[in-house]
Amino acid sequence: MSVFSASSSSDISVDLTDAFRSMILNKRFVLWDDFESALKEFQKVWNYNFIASQTTYTRYIHTESRLLKDVRFRYLFVSFNCTFGHKRKSEGLKVRQKSSKFRNCQSKFRVRLEEQGYVIKSYKMIHNHPCSSSWMVCDPWTRRLSSEEKENLKPVILHCESADEVIESIKERTGKQVTAADVKAMKATLSTGCCTRKQVMDMLRQKGEVREHLENGYATRICFSSYNQIQLYRKYPEVVCIDSTYNTNNKKYSLFQIVVTDNFGQLEEVSKIN
Repeated sequence: MSVFSASSSSDISVDLTDAFRSMILNKRFVLWDDFESALKEFQKVWNYNFIASQTTYTRYIHTESRLLKDVRFRYLFVSFNCTFGHKRKSEGLKVRQKSSKFRNCQSKFRVRLEEQGYVIKSYKMIHNHPCSSSWMVCDPWTRRLSSEEKENLKPVILHCESADEVIESIKERTGKQVTAADVKAMKATLSTGCCTRKQVMDMLRQKGEVREHLENGYATRICFSSYNQIQLYRKYPEVVCIDSTYNTNNKKYSLFQIVVTDNFGQLEEVSKIN
């Protein structure tokens, strides 16, 4: 097995040529789905010396392709590049000590549809980075949640304030290691356009009373009172000011007070909101 250092990409050389020849190059693929299935297997294969206890992980992405109208074949040709094929953003004096998407890996291959099926026209299987499951953590494709996973985890993603808690929940339930940036993006995606105006109004009416003030058929003001507030108003009809700032005390600000007046306008403290 190759021994490598993560300090510099020039020190690393992982050759997957033997595995590629065995699983892809020496096989015939009549349909695109056949080739795609073999590629998925190759992207998680035994390492190049085929020791069963050691697994090699890699991933290739489309960089160029041409679609066909026939869905059985789908593509006339496709060029695949290693997912770590991006160039570094900068080549400064300091070398990054952690895995990065910007490795400028030159591993790639090209597949084309010919009379006998899909054929590999060219390939290069030497990677300049480790091909391990831990290294693939920084690859967005391995972190991406499926539609079903997102739907199942939607309550956690939307309502959990701590990104760390969301990350831990996703890891426990899917085994995927997402980042704080992934959580932020998923929150934005899942919350955008999830409720219509009618749905919002229905939700408010479940929690209290809503009054709409209309002018020329358009709502100009919407007033909302929760059932708890309504009960409080009925108990203390003289209430003139209630600060209902959400989460105020959790942020360690001073307590606010409910204040009522008697018939002579004298202030009297009723209770504190905890």
